Amino acid sequence: MTSHIDHLLLLLEGRLDPTAEARVMQAAALAEELHAGQRRPDGLPYITHVVEVARRVLRWCPDADADALVTALLHDAIEDQAARLAERGPDTAPTEREQALAVVASAFGATVAQRLELLTNPDFEALPQERFGTLSTADLTERKAQLYAEHVAHAVRADPWVAAIKLADFSTNAWCLANVSDPARRAKLREKYRPVMQLFRELLEDVPRGHPLFAARESLRAQLEEVWARDYA
Repeated sequence: MTSHIDHLLLLLEGRLDPTAEARVMQAAALAEELHAGQRRPDGLPYITHVVEVARRVLRWCPDADADALVTALLHDAIEDQAARLAERGPDTAPTEREQALAVVASAFGATVAQRLELLTNPDFEALPQERFGTLSTADLTERKAQLYAEHVAHAVRADPWVAAIKLADFSTNAWCLANVSDPARRAKLREKYRPVMQLFRELLEDVPRGHPLFAARESLRAQLEEVWARDYA
């Protein structure tokens, strides 16, 4: 395994029982295999991103269990690598994504599969035309941003652990716009991310006791407001 996953193992020490820890490391190994050859925009191996999302969930959420961490490690697996996952099981589902989710459910349980389904973006190439018909380029960009915000809002309201994982994922992208060197791309991402930033601002305003993000709510609010003032206001 990579040093990134070794570091995750160190962070897990004492947090989970041996059986639960083994499930998390199984998911980490699967994520490393599925994302092999895939790179982040900064050129780093993609596994660095999924491990970082799991690390943030561990840091923010004292009650993070194996299901939460497995979901964090596999949060992009269905969206990016459904074909590779689908090949691991019998061809019993009508679509590649459904087959991939069935493989995950078999290996890690229904809860993980349900959360991954919530975290997986729909097809934003086909969906705007289905919903709105033929659009101009400008209108298409706007509608995609609208549909993305709707999707995230539904996901974070459906499951509090999905909210924690999505914020961990989102923070590695939307909170780092200064790292995007191309001004046009940075502007496009700003418009895409702004409504979701507002969604998380509202969520962190009133996090109920018992929510996975409750313990970290104040520090997360401060970080988010700093990013909002710098990049989105």
